[in-house]
Amino acid sequence: MLMTVKEYCTIEGVSRQFVYKYIKLGKFQLVELPIYAEEGGNRFYMGTEKFLKVPEGFQPPDLDKAQVQLTVFRATKDSDIRKKLEHLFLLEDEDEAEAFRKKLFSEYDQPKHPKRTIFLDAIKQIEHNFKKELYALDNSVKRLENDVKLLQKEALVYQ
Repeated sequence: MLMTVKEYCTIEGVSRQFVYKYIKLGKFQLVELPIYAEEGGNRFYMGTEKFLKVPEGFQPPDLDKAQVQLTVFRATKDSDIRKKLEHLFLLEDEDEAEAFRKKLFSEYDQPKHPKRTIFLDAIKQIEHNFKKELYALDNSVKRLENDVKLLQKEALVYQ
């Protein structure tokens, strides 16, 4: 699992010193990855960012909850909205989740609500991040399919 040091510290409730100590001990690994932005079909290099590569033994025990926390953490800095969105995403009963979603939107959809813009921006950011993940997953599947086709062709040649 990849996440920033700040994200890991927030989710796990540990200090940065703890994380950097574990990096020095070789239990965690820092990975520097390129960051890109897309606008109108054009891809722009935005620099690099350091991510923490967290091994399985140190990942949060409830991976679904950790992924929801990470998604919400990346979407907004507002702790109240984070809590509500985490609750929404972790509801297992569909009817209960739909009722809570409607309640959230009716609460924040009031034009004069002080956190309306923050809430709507968080929803847009979550949607954008999901789309990016789906796009990356789709590309991975396409590459895998192409690799399988190439392997099948090579297998036919060697038969």
